Amino acid sequence: MAEDLTFGIFDYVIFAAVLCVSAGIGLFYGCTGGKQATTKEFLMADRSMGWFPVSMSLLASFMSAITLLGTPAEVYTYGTLYIWIGISYCWVIPIAGYLFMPIFYRCNLTSAYEYLERRFNKWIRLAGSLTFCFQMTLYMAIVLYAPALALNQVTGLNLIQGIVSQGGFAKIIDDAYKGGRIEYDNFDPDPTVRHTFWSLAFGGVFTWLSIYGVNQSQVQRYLTVPSLKIAQIALWINLPGLISLMLLCSFVGLIIFSKYKDCDPVTTKRVLANDQLFPLFVMETLKKFTGVPGLFLACIFSGALSTISSGLNSLAAVVLEDVVLKFWVKDASDKKATNISKILALSFGVACIALTFVAAQLGGVLQAALGLFGIIGGPLLGLFILAMFFPWANSIGAFSGLMTGLIVTLWIGVGAQIYKPFVYKPPVSIAGCANGTIPANFTMIKHVLTAPYANDGLIRFYSLSYMWVGCFGVIVVCIVGLLVSFATGYSKPGTVDPALICPVFEKICPCLPKRFQNFFFCGVQHDEFKEQERLEKERKKLEKEQIIDFDMTKSVETIDTRFFDSRSVVYETAM
Repeated sequence: MAEDLTFGIFDYVIFAAVLCVSAGIGLFYGCTGGKQATTKEFLMADRSMGWFPVSMSLLASFMSAITLLGTPAEVYTYGTLYIWIGISYCWVIPIAGYLFMPIFYRCNLTSAYEYLERRFNKWIRLAGSLTFCFQMTLYMAIVLYAPALALNQVTGLNLIQGIVSQGGFAKIIDDAYKGGRIEYDNFDPDPTVRHTFWSLAFGGVFTWLSIYGVNQSQVQRYLTVPSLKIAQIALWINLPGLISLMLLCSFVGLIIFSKYKDCDPVTTKRVLANDQLFPLFVMETLKKFTGVPGLFLACIFSGALSTISSGLNSLAAVVLEDVVLKFWVKDASDKKATNISKILALSFGVACIALTFVAAQLGGVLQAALGLFGIIGGPLLGLFILAMFFPWANSIGAFSGLMTGLIVTLWIGVGAQIYKPFVYKPPVSIAGCANGTIPANFTMIKHVLTAPYANDGLIRFYSLSYMWVGCFGVIVVCIVGLLVSFATGYSKPGTVDPALICPVFEKICPCLPKRFQNFFFCGVQHDEFKEQERLEKERKKLEKEQIIDFDMTKSVETIDTRFFDSRSVVYETAM
């Protein structure tokens, strides 16, 4: 008889307690209004956060239940090649921190898409905002679907315990090697191969840059700290957390493979999807530890809640700033605007629940999430790159580039869902399954390597690796945007506000002679802008010193008055 792998009473208690605490915190601050009475406090934390909580928030925002469930399933199914994506993190952090972030700080924004209005016009801002809303609503539906998979498995981690139960670290690696899960040397340049070193280490840069560079959820967190330097520190501290979590979850995938190498739970229908492998493993390995499965599921839901809360907050900020206050309620009081933002967050939450059924059709949660950021986030990233790095781009080119990029990437994404490319998977075994649940002569399963249709023409186009789709979207947006801009009357670089253009060569090649830097400025008046910034800093410093001097003088006058008053009292008493 199969072992009962469902929650015990203590598991339910722990799980319910965590959810109640999370809901209680939200209700407390939502009802009392403490530190959330204004839009500045509700959306931007009054720009007074420290580097540590912001760094942890950056990590939690997009490292959710998708990472905790999807990464082990990816490594179990396809092997360790996915680990190369850690290299893309090392590229993304400095690019986001030193090329994108300073521009947002100069503009002192609440919505990242406000930048697009300053650079182009309000209609480009609206287009960017609506694209972001579409992307994040679908993404949060996937985030919500991931813990539902775990809940379905455990109701119907301890890493060290897992290692011990499988015979130690060396045994786990040996099992993975024999099972074909240790892979690191795939350097195939073919962009239709699902995962290679190039697609993960470099294609992944565009996928993650669409998150850390221009996504409102992350930009909004950067802007909650008092200064650019603190935001950059928070971003750098976030990097080892990203890599460590990815490596840890990848190793969990190897542990799971070591346990199920002879009886694949997916083949034997013990789980409905690969993303349920980790919950199954926890239930089988840690069921004897009362309450631990409940704690595990609570952690999965907490990861999802952190992502959803940040996503809802960023969606509320974007729609409030870019749509409601811009087009509908232009003279709303701060209190009214805050109430509208809370209603918007609630509305998007309901929409995400309704869209969860769509997420269930997209396959593995990890690929679905990263693919979404490539399909929709890629063109959006391309729009910001076009705006920040190409001073010739005009509003017509920007809109044309964004629309073309979205059409092309959505075309690829939908085509890939209809004509699913056949991807090689290392073999799985069911030879060790007990109870005669499978035929005796059926022990190994391999996926067919040839598709039932010719892999050429549009079919090959649809086979583009999801890790390259974001890069492709950026290229399409920039090329189309520049071509249309030059065809319709490009912007003259000398007339563009230097605060809105990134001096990229000055950032990446600061040792270049000044004349070369000026050449690469392409006519943008960066030198004049830097001089204005210097004068503005000196002015603020002088004002601050004057205020301090004034306060000190006032304090001295107050002390002197008190001194003479007290002396007079003493003199009168003596008389």
